[in-house]
Amino acid sequence: MVLPILLFLFVVIFGLLTRHIIHRVLLHHWEDIETPRNQAIVRAFWLHYFYWFLLLGAFTGNEISKLTSATKTLINHGLGSLFVISLAWLISDLFGKLINLYLGHLKKRIRYASWLVNISKIVIGIIAILTILEIWGLPTEPVLVIVLALFIVVGLALKEPINKLINWIEITNSDYIKVGDTIKLGSGEIGLVTHISWTNTIIKTAEGNSVIIPHKQLTENTLTNYGAVIEKVLPESGIQPGLITVNPTRMIETLSSRELEILRMVGKGATNIEIAHTLFISEHTVKSHVRSILNKLNIRNRQQAAVYAERAGLVEHAGEITNDPPINSPT
Repeated sequence: MVLPILLFLFVVIFGLLTRHIIHRVLLHHWEDIETPRNQAIVRAFWLHYFYWFLLLGAFTGNEISKLTSATKTLINHGLGSLFVISLAWLISDLFGKLINLYLGHLKKRIRYASWLVNISKIVIGIIAILTILEIWGLPTEPVLVIVLALFIVVGLALKEPINKLINWIEITNSDYIKVGDTIKLGSGEIGLVTHISWTNTIIKTAEGNSVIIPHKQLTENTLTNYGAVIEKVLPESGIQPGLITVNPTRMIETLSSRELEILRMVGKGATNIEIAHTLFISEHTVKSHVRSILNKLNIRNRQQAAVYAERAGLVEHAGEITNDPPINSPT
């Protein structure tokens, strides 16, 4: 038993060393590793990676041991089952964390969000059970029949909520509209988007009325989106002055000092490379800050960001790049 134990220890130590090396490489080359999403990924793999090398060490030690063939097979089946459970645990945990981070980033509350996470865990668990049954050579047909029947029943019961969820994801994920946009429906109604729930979008018309529009109507009919900056489209859109009072500083307080500096430079027409050279940061970091700025200000692109910066008083002349010192802020 000495040689199998030594081989087991060697594999485990090798796994610990490779995990440490991989983490050092990620810290060196993955500049945004500290973001919640990347931290969730790293932490999820950090523990299970060690488990897998423990199982691998046990498997290799078992293979060179002098146990009987039947005993080796039994142990290998058990190790394979443990690996499947670990992998299913990892995927389920990671999926749940990423879903929660995504929903938190969008600042949305979905009534059936917990259902989505729980259903995914059930699906992953069923797949893991079927895989373990295959490892042990047990029949899987009865389980498949039961699972199929359950999915049909659940699918029929959740058909309407699932359709609403799909429409919500299509609107928010494809960036059709945002709160603060001025939209014109196919029926001719024009209004300011004031709220987007998981089922409906609410707009405020020129008369001050609130109109509740199901997401299905938005995705299946013609829709014109004039964006958040409406002065340029007032004549052609028929939007009445006073319908929207655009306040460029209403969300400026949500920006960090570094983001304010980058927004100021965007307003002056600086490119990502020019901003990176001026602030002594990487271009990748600049892109991350720009994405954060667009999300916080509910705007779509750099052009709108430049207009926003000028109207908020961050720059005097858009399109001009200067060597002004940056706003004091931690990098």
